[in-house]
Amino acid sequence: MKHWGEVPWPAVRDEAPDAVVLWPIGAVEAHGPHLPLDTDVLISRAMAVEGARILEEAGERCLLLPDLPYSPAPFAAAHAGTLGLSADSMSAVLSEVGGGVLDLGPRALVLVTAHLDPANRACCKSVAADLGGRGVVVFPNLARGDYAERLGEAFQAGDHAGAFETSLVMAIAPDRVDASLAQGLAANKASLADAIGGGATTFAEAGGPDAYFGDPAAASADHGRELLATLGAILR
Repeated sequence: MKHWGEVPWPAVRDEAPDAVVLWPIGAVEAHGPHLPLDTDVLISRAMAVEGARILEEAGERCLLLPDLPYSPAPFAAAHAGTLGLSADSMSAVLSEVGGGVLDLGPRALVLVTAHLDPANRACCKSVAADLGGRGVVVFPNLARGDYAERLGEAFQAGDHAGAFETSLVMAIAPDRVDASLAQGLAANKASLADAIGGGATTFAEAGGPDAYFGDPAAASADHGRELLATLGAILR
């Protein structure tokens, strides 16, 4: 696997045709008091790397685009540190950069995101469809029923900085987790997924004023490694 931004241009010219190009898309947004603002960037990148590893074992050639760290994040907008794009800006970035990638003739462009704000998912889905006439563009929407089932009950309930995401960051970047604080947080049993279905538009409206849903104290690095393997397999 080559990293698009780390090689000279002739390498991209030679490698991009017929390659699977993976684009990690995250967010800079609040993830409870114990996880970093770039949690979704960390998870999306790790998912893309694991997916590329699995694809290359199956004989594909992969290129990893530089992370896109900004995307729509209206649910977390009231929390300090959250930096989001509008849906129009996000769509423009995805369309222009994605179109440039497709001009090189890859086998597929895969939009890899663990940032599940509905506004971000809508942008990715729409742009993938719009770019589809220029090449193969894949958006594995983790909220899809079969994917969600594979990722477990916490994920299906709308985990945000609970056991699901905290476990993943413990596995990916343990130095970025305030583990002692996570262990002391009470479980937030409010379902972000249900709240979104009911029309909530912010974490506070959904019952998560501290920007977390689920049980951070139940997280473990071992579980995070299991989840990462599942996330990578979804890209296969």
